[in-house]
Amino acid sequence: MANLNWQFPRGIGGNTSQPYMILTSYESLNAIESVGVSKDAPRGKIKSSIALYIPPNSLRQTTTSNWGGTEGAALMAGAGGALDKISQLIVDPTEKGGDGMGTIMGNVLTSMGMGAQGRAAKMLDKQTGMLSAGAGIAVNNHMAMVYKGPGEFRTHEFAFNFFPKNRPDADEIQGIMTDFQNGMLPKASGTSVKNARTLSRPYFHSPRHWDIEFYKGNGKKNTFLFDIKKSVITSMTVNHDPNSTISLHADGSPVQTAFSLTFQEIELPISGDTLSDLQIAQEDALLQAQEKSEAAEKAAKDRERIVAVKKSDFRLKDNITLLQEEGFGIPNIYSFNYKWDAETTWIGVMAQELLDIGYSDAVGTDSEGFYNVDYSKLGFPMIGFK
Repeated sequence: MANLNWQFPRGIGGNTSQPYMILTSYESLNAIESVGVSKDAPRGKIKSSIALYIPPNSLRQTTTSNWGGTEGAALMAGAGGALDKISQLIVDPTEKGGDGMGTIMGNVLTSMGMGAQGRAAKMLDKQTGMLSAGAGIAVNNHMAMVYKGPGEFRTHEFAFNFFPKNRPDADEIQGIMTDFQNGMLPKASGTSVKNARTLSRPYFHSPRHWDIEFYKGNGKKNTFLFDIKKSVITSMTVNHDPNSTISLHADGSPVQTAFSLTFQEIELPISGDTLSDLQIAQEDALLQAQEKSEAAEKAAKDRERIVAVKKSDFRLKDNITLLQEEGFGIPNIYSFNYKWDAETTWIGVMAQELLDIGYSDAVGTDSEGFYNVDYSKLGFPMIGFK
């Protein structure tokens, strides 16, 4: 559809001094991105731009935050020193003078009232209410309000009333409603699987994203009103007889149309406050710990891969005994000793045999010309015991 830029119904009388709002739609790429959004094109690919009057009762906004009472949270907050020690050991477990992890965790639990005596009292009171009923006291659970993240995505509702006076007004209003409907519904994509029916296509493409901005009558953006994040349309209602009376012009166009839209933001608002130096340091420490953990995990996997490759050339082995003959996709299994270690008995395969029975991809050659076997490609390990 061609871009719409509809200012005000002709019935308003062309009053350009009143405030208004502009609703701009963009083709979406995924749940959070619009097509073409970048530093060079921050607004993306515009599908339509519609200017409408600001309807009554629409300049309100509710922002929620998710807080909840948690038992022991007050003591958890007070145990920050011990927890900080734990985080240091996670970053550097070899820290000089560091206590053992078990000792530190025990100290933390004890400081939070989770020692044996505290646990018993809490359990007794929760199950029987004996302390409350008999002694008139209750166990201190150290409740505290704990922040659990942002609340729900904010919603914004706009209810318009249109009174077209003539056919051009009616056509323009109809075009606006059609564009909003197209902007909230998905597009079918992919090849139809039956009789070229649109609904037999395998995919739906996400509907458009919308920007909503408020302007003063002089055409400048109103910075006093709240900022609405990128949104999607979740509900649209059209009522051509809001007064329970069907009234149509001679050409069939409605005399009045009540039209409402519900938008929901797809981005969460964040505070304009800056983080303290302590919070930044804590985030940096956690990031470093994560990077070290990932590096350690990669190193462990590399070691596993290296250990999986075993020298398996029969020229390096003594005391070779067949334990199980080839069958069911498993090669011959032997017990043996390496020539340099008579005390350890190993159970595994012979590399030379694998070359002849379809396992050549698991066989390699070391720098000295001896064969080795990557047991990870066989699906079972080589086992050794004294």
